[in-house]
Amino acid sequence: MQNRLSEWANIAGAITVLPNFSARAGRRFFVVAVLAGFLSPALAQHSPSAAWQSTGCDSFGISEAPESVKCGFVEVPLRHARPHGPSISLATVVIPAQTSQAEPDPLFIAQGGPGGSTIDTFADVLINQPGYRPVLNRDLVLWDQRGTLHSKPALLCPEIAAADLQAVQANAVELSEAQQMRPYIECGHRLATEAGDLSAFNTVENANDVAAVAAALGYASINFYGVSYGTELGQYLMRQHPELVRGVILDAVVPTSFNLLTDVPFVQQRIGEKYFGGCAADPECAAAFPDLGSRFLALLDRLDAAPVRVEVRNPDAADGTAYAVDLDGGLLADALYQALYMQEMHSLIPYLVDRADKGDYQFVASVLLPLMLFDDTMAIGMYVAVVCAEHGDTDSSDLSYAGLARRLEESGKESAAAMLEICRAWDIEPLDNSVHEPVVSDIPALLLSGEFDPITPPSFAAEVGASLARDYQVNFPSGSHGQAFGDTCADGLIQRFLDSPDTWPPGSCAQANPGDYLLPGDILVVPALQGFVSSANDAGLARVARLSLSMLAGLLLLASAIPAYAIGGLWVRMRGRVVQHGGGAGALLSVCAPWLVCGAALLLGIFVYQFAQALAESYNSEPALLYLGAIRSEYGHIFTYAFAALVLLAVVIVTAVTLWTGERRSRAGRVYFTALALAAIIVVYSLWRLGMLVLP
Repeated sequence: MQNRLSEWANIAGAITVLPNFSARAGRRFFVVAVLAGFLSPALAQHSPSAAWQSTGCDSFGISEAPESVKCGFVEVPLRHARPHGPSISLATVVIPAQTSQAEPDPLFIAQGGPGGSTIDTFADVLINQPGYRPVLNRDLVLWDQRGTLHSKPALLCPEIAAADLQAVQANAVELSEAQQMRPYIECGHRLATEAGDLSAFNTVENANDVAAVAAALGYASINFYGVSYGTELGQYLMRQHPELVRGVILDAVVPTSFNLLTDVPFVQQRIGEKYFGGCAADPECAAAFPDLGSRFLALLDRLDAAPVRVEVRNPDAADGTAYAVDLDGGLLADALYQALYMQEMHSLIPYLVDRADKGDYQFVASVLLPLMLFDDTMAIGMYVAVVCAEHGDTDSSDLSYAGLARRLEESGKESAAAMLEICRAWDIEPLDNSVHEPVVSDIPALLLSGEFDPITPPSFAAEVGASLARDYQVNFPSGSHGQAFGDTCADGLIQRFLDSPDTWPPGSCAQANPGDYLLPGDILVVPALQGFVSSANDAGLARVARLSLSMLAGLLLLASAIPAYAIGGLWVRMRGRVVQHGGGAGALLSVCAPWLVCGAALLLGIFVYQFAQALAESYNSEPALLYLGAIRSEYGHIFTYAFAALVLLAVVIVTAVTLWTGERRSRAGRVYFTALALAAIIVVYSLWRLGMLVLP
């Protein structure tokens, strides 16, 4: 059995794609994608019930929350049909509306997964960055769904995460099937002891929780936003509590019939064809990256036969602990698939595949693998419980993946078999098959899709919308997994929809086509930026900070030469003094000394300023370049200033030696000039250590 549950986690909304047990035994990561969040009205306007228990927002890891933001737990039954039975506590955050005329119905926000933390993903962003809030005239209610990070109990499985990390490290021992399954079995047994009835952690009870939280907070009617798995939860809510829901926004829509155990390979095939086929149909992309799809599959086979060792750092560790990881084809495929969830990565995908085919795994090792290997917020137990409840009775004996790539066919069958074994071991009670039927409803629903979504394509929204009487579907041609929060078009659509759910929101703003793929000639990789991306931990950032401060200090001292020599020269003339330059060739250097050091200061200052400007403009037009540690190549000319300053620096050093050996200028003048020369050396050294001296 091959086993890898691919995983990611980054800033908001998610879906997890189940065990993709592939080429190398002993590996499991969960594939999780991201998105971002929102805000809500004064709790004082509503009367929380006794089920609400306030707590400090810092207990949820929320930094600097204003007093108006309310944090607490809502106690709900473990089984809503047994109100006097065991109970659980749902972590909840209420962010009040930002307008004086707040609407009474809030917006509930549901994270994906299943198993993702809504609070961890959205709260800080929505509280501290108002630009990410699509509406300001409604309360935002964030709650961690039952079993997730901040709720009690949380169905976390650190033993699985530890085994996953151990399995990919260099020289890892090959494990038997039983050994590979052991962490899952151990986690299931532990959670059954700690949490009790694991079968209660399902989408039916999850939807009932929404109604319970609304009642506890005093809301008679709510609006609902869900992303990815959150859209499935939203459909269950529409079916189970239609009287509560005023309107729903389903972003990255998951049909209730979608089977995470068996259906993922089909959507993976679709997105692969979309990227590789799109590049082949684009003359410039095809010329820059010929036969990209074939080369990618061949690369995966090569890495399966001979894995490449890469260094991966834990960004959450203060010292940036490094691990030697053997990168095989399956792990690379999982890592690049995860990149497809980030819309800003769209233009870079062909380039990243091409670089990997040529042996450059820097981006994979410094950005993608850390996201996969070191996320500790995903409630794997919640994921397993939900998926097993919905699909644990799947018959995998006659699965057909005809027409799919060989790798997808193999991993699809193996993943389904592995997950079904986990479901049996956890003894999760299956839900009635009626939960998979389409939800029939007349509740207004806004369905948002992205053409480049790697897991929930636009056809899913059409499938769900077919049974909804008042649905509005908007497809974003350049969109990926989740459109809301930060996208002005999507956020505007949500605002207009919530203001008037019965009016079709104009979706013309969504029709912007995706930009062109970035070609090698468009990109200039800067080692300084690559190092910053790969060293985003306390130790790495401290090093960058030290070098940056030394560079700035040197620049300030150098810059002092311009006013100092200008004022000093004027003073000498006014006093009628003569600067002693001596004779010979050194006299010319003595005369030119102020001009040399001022020229170096100007060149270095211009370089640093233009480099900062190039960063801002590059990332404004192509945010993905930040992840790559690069700027647009059109700014390559700015490095000419740095190299010109290097030439001047060499002359400055020679001049400093000449001034001392020939006793030219005053002693104070020689000391000051030497200090300037040392400052220039410090600046250039810092630039070199930061990797900012790139050939233009």
